[in-house]
Amino acid sequence: MKKILSIIFLILVFGANLLFLSTTTHAETADPGVTTIEGELQIKKPILGINIPQLDFSNAPQNVDEEGYLQLPWIGEYIAAIYKFAMVVASIIAVIVIILSGARMIVSAGGEEKNAAIKRIGQAMVGLTICWGSYAILYNINPALVEFQALKVKYVEPVSIDSMTYNKNPEDSGISPITSNTADLDQLFKAYSACYGYDWRLLKAFAAAESGLRSNSNFDKSTPYKGLFQEYVPYCIAGLNIGKFPSSLNLKCTPTSLFDPELNTAAAAATINYNLTSKSGIQQKCPKASFLETLVLMYVAHNNGPAVMQYVVGNGGCTLETIKEQVISYYTKGAGKKCKSDCVTTEHGLRKYEFALNIVNPYAKQYGVSEIFTSGGKNDSICPAKTGKRVLTAPEIICGAKWSGRKVLALGDSNTEFASSYAYSLTQRCANITFKKEGHSGENADFIYNTIKDRNLRSEGFTDIIVWAGVNNIIGARAGLEKIYNKAKGDGLRVIMITITPWKDYGFWSRTPNAAKITKDTDDWIRSFTGKDGYVVVDVYNNFEDPNNPDALNPTYARDKVHLNAKGQEILAGYVSKQAFSE
Repeated sequence: MKKILSIIFLILVFGANLLFLSTTTHAETADPGVTTIEGELQIKKPILGINIPQLDFSNAPQNVDEEGYLQLPWIGEYIAAIYKFAMVVASIIAVIVIILSGARMIVSAGGEEKNAAIKRIGQAMVGLTICWGSYAILYNINPALVEFQALKVKYVEPVSIDSMTYNKNPEDSGISPITSNTADLDQLFKAYSACYGYDWRLLKAFAAAESGLRSNSNFDKSTPYKGLFQEYVPYCIAGLNIGKFPSSLNLKCTPTSLFDPELNTAAAAATINYNLTSKSGIQQKCPKASFLETLVLMYVAHNNGPAVMQYVVGNGGCTLETIKEQVISYYTKGAGKKCKSDCVTTEHGLRKYEFALNIVNPYAKQYGVSEIFTSGGKNDSICPAKTGKRVLTAPEIICGAKWSGRKVLALGDSNTEFASSYAYSLTQRCANITFKKEGHSGENADFIYNTIKDRNLRSEGFTDIIVWAGVNNIIGARAGLEKIYNKAKGDGLRVIMITITPWKDYGFWSRTPNAAKITKDTDDWIRSFTGKDGYVVVDVYNNFEDPNNPDALNPTYARDKVHLNAKGQEILAGYVSKQAFSE
C-alpha cells in the first residue's frame, strides 16, 4: 500500500510539472483576456495544455503600477489550483484506503492482519489531518503564508530612436587615435559597413573622433558612454534592433559588454545608416547636401542623437551655415520646448557643430574618404547580419556590471610592477573598474606590508585589494602575507589573493632549503581562505606550472624563471576577472 501511495504521489508531482510546462502564451488582439499597455504591449492569459478543474486565470491589471511593474497573478493562481486539486485527489485516495482497510479488518480473523488494517486506517487519518490541517494552521499564524503574491515584472517602456538625444560633450571625445596596428578594427569596420554600402572609413573616422580607436575607452567614468563609438546601453539596444542582427553573433548590450568592439560597432553602424536613409534622415531631408555637409550632419546625429539631427534638417539645416544655426538653436531653445534644466548655452551648441566640422572631417580626409556610399554598394557575403558570424572573437576578460565603480589596489612585487602586468590588462578590459598597481621589484612581503601599514586604504577610496607576492624570501612569506591580508581586511577591503606561481630554478631556489615544500605549504595556506567571507582565492599554480618540469614556470608564459611574460600576465588577468569580478 505504501508503494502504491508513493507512486500516486509521484504521478501527481509529475502531472503538476507537465501542466506547468504545457502552459502557453499568445498575443492575439481579438480576445477579452488580452492586457494592453499603452497600445504596445499585449499580454494574454495563459492557456493550459491540460485543464485543471475550477482554474480560471484572472486578467492582469491593465496598467503598470506606480513603481513601473506589471502585476501577473497567474503563477500564484496556478499553484493554488494544483494544491486544491491535489488535496481532493489525496482525500479520495485516503477515503478509499480507509474503506478498503476497514473491509479487510472486518473479514480478517484478527491478529496481525487486523492490526495492519487498523494501522493503515490510522496513517490515512494522519495524512488527511496533515493535508487539511496544515492550511488552517498556517492561515491562523499569518494569512499571508497561504497567499500568493502576483509576480512583479519590470516594464521597460520602448523608446523610439527618433526621440533620442545624447548628452555627450565634445570635450569627452576626440583624443588622438592610437598608433598601433588597427588591422582588426579595419576588418570590423569593413564588415559592418558592407551591410549598408557606405564607406567603411567613415566608421573609422567616427571611432577615431569618439574614442581614439580605443575599444576600452571610458573618458569620463561619471557618464555611461563607452567603447569605440561611445555607445550607451539604451542607444546600443536601439541600434541592434534596427540592425536585426542574428543571435549567433552574441551581441548583448550591458554596461560592460559595451567594451566589446564588435558590439559597439554593430550598434553604431546600424544607427548611422538609419540616420542617413530613414524617412526623417539626411538623404530624404537634404538630398542636395554635399559630402562635407552630409558628413557633418551624420556626426551631429551620432554625437548628439537622431532627435537633434532631425530637428536640424527639419528646420532646413542642410548647408554648413544653416546646420550651424540649427544646432545652436536646438541647444538654446530646447527643440521648441520650454527652456528648463536641459537647455544650455549658445557656446555649447557651437562647440557641437565645430567638433563635427573640425575633428571628424580631418579624420575622414586622413583615411581617404571622399564620398558617403561606395561604388560597390552592399556586400552580404561579409555582412555579419547576413552571415551570422562574428568578425572578432568576443573578449574573454570582461568584468561584471555589479562591480562598476570599484577601486582596486593591485599590490605585489616585480611581477606586478611590470608595464605589461596583469593589472594593466585588467585596466584595458575592465574600464568600469579603477585599478591602481603598486609593484615593488625585488621586495618581500614584509617590505610590501610596510608600504601600506600606516595608510587607511578605505579612505583612499579602495574597495578591493589584489595581493600577489611572497616569492622573495619565501621562508617568511606567510607571516608577511598574513599582515597584508589583516591590514586590508581591517580597512574594510575585499581581499583577492593570488597564489605564488612556480619559480623552480630561479636564482635563490637552490639556496632555499625545501623551497618546493615551503612554496606548496604557503599556497595551501592561501587556499585555506577559499569560501571565507571577504576573501577571494585565485589559485593559478597548476595553470602556470611546466608539465614537463614540476614546480618550474611554463616556458610558454615565462619572461624568465620567475616572471610571467605579457601573454602569461594577460591569462592571469583572465583568471582574476573570472574569480573576483565576474557577473
